[in-house]
Amino acid sequence: MADKNSEKNFKNVYFTESRELLDAMEMSLLSLEKDSEDEDSINSIFRAAHTIKGNSGMFGFGRIGDFTHVLENVLVGARSGTISVTPELIGLLLECHDFIQVLLDHYESEENRPLDQETEILFEGLITRLNKYIPDAENVKKLKEKVIEEIGVIDSSFSDKDGLRVANDCWHISLRFGKNVFKDGLDPYSFISYLGEKGEIVNIRSIYENMPYGEEMKGDLCYLGFEIDFRSGINKKEIEDVFDFVINDCDIRILPPNTSIEDYVKLIEDLPERTSGRVFHDNGKSSGRTSCG
Repeated sequence: MADKNSEKNFKNVYFTESRELLDAMEMSLLSLEKDSEDEDSINSIFRAAHTIKGNSGMFGFGRIGDFTHVLENVLVGARSGTISVTPELIGLLLECHDFIQVLLDHYESEENRPLDQETEILFEGLITRLNKYIPDAENVKKLKEKVIEEIGVIDSSFSDKDGLRVANDCWHISLRFGKNVFKDGLDPYSFISYLGEKGEIVNIRSIYENMPYGEEMKGDLCYLGFEIDFRSGINKKEIEDVFDFVINDCDIRILPPNTSIEDYVKLIEDLPERTSGRVFHDNGKSSGRTSCG
């Protein structure tokens, strides 16, 4: 069983990750305003809602799970074409985005208290409006399973079986190439491409916090790092072998599928950029839109 400090760290990761997912959700919703048939944006919104829902269950944040469950059902209908993506629906989804932020704020500051009456009224009102869009419940369940399979949602929900773990089937590879990799005649992309031949690169995020500005940047030095979710049946040694030529001149950390949350927290704390929860998801950019609450 994790001690109180570890549990606090896990919750901090959850809140950080969830807010970054909301940033990504908002950017995708704003893209939908420009193109209501943008399937990538709908998939991105679904992934965010699905992940927030799954992770909320570990900590008993029931109202977040209840709310995002209904939101998911509407998004399934939007993706399948049974629900039209209208300006009215996009407006409602933006309200839902803002309300999830309200719920996160509540559980972060007063996690053991029920929602106040005003928030519960808002909760019920949004649920009622969402339910008006939802088609047959049994059909939604089947469609949701299909969506999760097709768009490759990584169900990174926290699990309390055998200790606190992140439940997904991907290796997580945290990779920082040495600055002199170009001078040594090596191309970082070739290693990542070779990794892709060994399995499926489900998600990759470029890390460029160490990249200097303007004249300080030298064209023959490498400043990039990568956070990679990789699905494959190969073992850790085989993954390390992919990077054999640069293994002594790069910083590589590899976490196995279904690893403990404590190991993820340690990885985050050890990262040179101190990127916190961004190890899991790309950070959205601020849109300037004001949230409610």
